[in-house]
Amino acid sequence: MTTVYRFFGVLVTGFSLVACSDVSDACYRNQAHPICQHVSHMTDTCCVYGVSLPVVPINGPFPTLVRNAAVGFGVIVQFDVPAGSPPFPTDHITVNVVGQGLMHYVGYNKCVVQPGLPGSPTRYAVFLCPLRAGSCNVEVELSFSDGTSKKVPYAFSIS
Repeated sequence: MTTVYRFFGVLVTGFSLVACSDVSDACYRNQAHPICQHVSHMTDTCCVYGVSLPVVPINGPFPTLVRNAAVGFGVIVQFDVPAGSPPFPTDHITVNVVGQGLMHYVGYNKCVVQPGLPGSPTRYAVFLCPLRAGSCNVEVELSFSDGTSKKVPYAFSIS
């Protein structure tokens, strides 16, 4: 399990490191930093994030498993997007949450799964912070250059 920590504005995701008084301060000082481009809201209450497996291909099949989460402990869900042919992802992500549980979308990060290998998929890691206990369905939608979008469903039981 990969864990991501945030201590007093230092956010370590394996891809990025920001060291300022807090994340919003870091983003104010350096709008070009990768973490600042993807953070949707700066009042995240989660300090520790864990990766929720399995990684899902954006074209399916989608597992029917219910993922466990706890209030205040962030979850990272991942999906892979094939590379090499249009339409290309625009990196515009929308997260919809339905149910009694509440998940806050914090932001995302992406990387090439096997750098240097032609056709290697791009892996998106979406950061979610559980705010209220209960069951919920989370739908992550990624937009593409031709105006279409694809949705990846996740089910959670938040305690």
